[in-house]
Amino acid sequence: MDKNEFKSMFGGLFQGADLSGAQIILNNESGGTVINHNHTCSSNEYPHFPLDGNIADGRTVFQQLIDNGFIAPDTDEVSFLYVMGYSSETNGNIRKIEWLKTKQLARECLKLRNEKAIDSRQLKISTMEKLTSQLFLYKGKPLELSKNRMDYSSDSDILKNIFRPNPTL
Repeated sequence: MDKNEFKSMFGGLFQGADLSGAQIILNNESGGTVINHNHTCSSNEYPHFPLDGNIADGRTVFQQLIDNGFIAPDTDEVSFLYVMGYSSETNGNIRKIEWLKTKQLARECLKLRNEKAIDSRQLKISTMEKLTSQLFLYKGKPLELSKNRMDYSSDSDILKNIFRPNPTL
């Protein structure tokens, strides 16, 4: 949908409203697709990755990341779902996610999770890196992602299977 078509459909519906942090989500069979997200938060909001997917998928990913040793077993599920963009709901007490594997695997994980937003240019890699240091811990300190390099491992394959359980041929 182009800008003029969007304007004609919604006319003055949002005229005068501050939509600087707004997102447009279309529901589809995969649970939702983010069309626009500016990654802005007011001072009382906790940052998060773009909303995409649904809570059921998020819970599955959450459990698989714990079972495969990528995140700490005591990771708070509500925090994970919010931070990773599976839910917009918080309990007001968002805890950072403790990453247990290498920094390169963290980069691979977040690129797989945010692939649609990155491909559609709604999320820049530099923004992903900044958010990561705010949302994740590594050995007790803010997680700084490694520079991107091609270090494929069996853990890389596990991540691909977690985030792409039904690959298209």
